[in-house]
Amino acid sequence: MNILRKIYQKCKKYRGLIILSTFCVLLYTALGLIAPMFVREIVSMITNGINPDKTGRVIMIGGILLGAYILRALLRFTYGYYGHKAASDCRKRGKINFKTSYFAARIKKDVKK
Repeated sequence: MNILRKIYQKCKKYRGLIILSTFCVLLYTALGLIAPMFVREIVSMITNGINPDKTGRVIMIGGILLGAYILRALLRFTYGYYGHKAASDCRKRGKINFKTSYFAARIKKDVKK
């Protein structure tokens, strides 16, 4: 958590991009959790037999799922692109300078816990 605070403080110019990326990650994750509920409902409708009056509901849920997955793709692109842009620009401007050995030491320390 200290690393995130340090990056956030040193890259003040890119706070908007960092916040946008974080928001997109959270929304992306939430949409990933919602989709299985709709799939479960469609499967239960199919196994119980589809009545003509429920056909519209199945189509509606299918449309919602399609929209959710398209939105997920857009969110994935957004958080990947803008997150990398902010990190790359901060690194190029010398705001953050973490060497590979720093991360290797952190990983070894975290694995030992």
